[in-house]
Amino acid sequence: MNDEMMRAAAFAEPGGPEVLRVTELPAPQAGPGQVRVRVRTAGVQPFDAAVRAGWVPQGLTGGLPRIPGNEFAGVVDQVGRA
Repeated sequence: MNDEMMRAAAFAEPGGPEVLRVTELPAPQAGPGQVRVRVRTAGVQPFDAAVRAGWVPQGLTGGLPRIPGNEFAGVVDQVGRA
C-alpha cells in the first residue's frame, strides 16, 4: 500500500467559499496511459463555484470530499504504464 499523501483545498459539503478546507488526502496514482501532475497553480472558474454550491453536472462521478479546479499548471511527477 502506498501511504503517499497530498494537501488540497477541498470541500466535504456544499456551500460557499467557507466550506473549503486545506485537507490531507491520499495522493492519486497514475494508471495505465495516465500521468500525475504535481500542481503548482490552479484556477477556479464559475463551473467550480457552482459544483461547490451543490450543482452536480451530468457525467460528474465520485463523491465528497471534492477538489475544485479544472485549470492547473504543474510538473508531471509520475507516469503510468503505457
